[in-house]
This record gives sequence, structure tokens and C-alpha cells, in this order.
Amino acid sequence: MRTGLSCSPGAIAARPNPRIDRPGGRPVDPPGRPGRNGYLRMTTGKDILIIEDDEILRDLVAEWLDLAGYRVRVAVDGEAGLAAVRDRRPAIVVTDIHMPGVGGAAVIAELRRAHPGLPVIAISGRFQCGRDLTPEGAVALGAARALAKPFSRGEMLGAVAALVGSSDV
Repeated sequence: MRTGLSCSPGAIAARPNPRIDRPGGRPVDPPGRPGRNGYLRMTTGKDILIIEDDEILRDLVAEWLDLAGYRVRVAVDGEAGLAAVRDRRPAIVVTDIHMPGVGGAAVIAELRRAHPGLPVIAISGRFQCGRDLTPEGAVALGAARALAKPFSRGEMLGAVAALVGSSDV
């Protein structure tokens, strides 16, 4: 009895696998299904820009947001981040405060001037040290939220989720 299904090796290999056939080759869980850690992926599609000079933290936060269903772009410093905003306005910007060159305080000030309604999450390890800018100072500059490093996945996703509705993008 023939079922009409082809079991030839070429027929099976030619079908794309949505979990692995994507740019970068990283596995991804289908939207609406449990993720690697049992969490359901959201399908917001909101564009988040991460401006962070620490590659490890930048990649970690990008992974968290990607797995939560957000479209993520990254920039390695304030200058590249501002250029990315000019190229395509994101729904939310997550920026480190202390970076070489154009720092996070200057990024926040420029975003407040050019894009007054754009929510910004300021992150810094120096908030805990009591040096320079405090979380309250970052909010006074115009950040919607401030997170002290190290922060948890839940803290970051909670801050982003709280701001997604306030974004006019």
C-alpha cells in the first residue's frame, strides 16, 4: 500500500527545519511552544536595541530577549547605538551607562532630545558601587528604568515587558 510519502534521503534532508535553519544557525523554539527551559515564547516582535560594550553580557541579554520573542539588535558602543536608532527606531533601548567613547548618559540625553517617547533601560555595574551615576540619576536623565549589574533574566524581561506597552512603535 502506497501512502504518497517519499522516504528518499533527499526528500527528508531538503525540508527546512525551523528550529535550526535561520541566520546564525542557533536553535530557536517555535513561537507559542515551550522553550528550552519550559517557558512559552512570546511573539511580540518588538524591536529591542542593546547598547553594551561587554560582549558576554551583550550576547547574554540578546539571547534572553530573543528567546522571549523580541527582535534584537546590538551595538558595541554609544556611537554605534545612536546610528542604529537613526537607521531604524526600536521599541526600547537597553544601554550600559559606562562605555568608552559616547557613554550611556550621553546616549540617553540624545535619545530624549531626538526621540522623546522612546523608552530606555539603563544598566550599570557602578550603580552598586555608589560611583558616578545612580539609578535615580539615570531615571532623572530620562531612562524609564535602571538595573544594577548583575541583574537576573527575570529582572530584564520584567523591565522590558513593562515598557513594551508604553512604546509608541
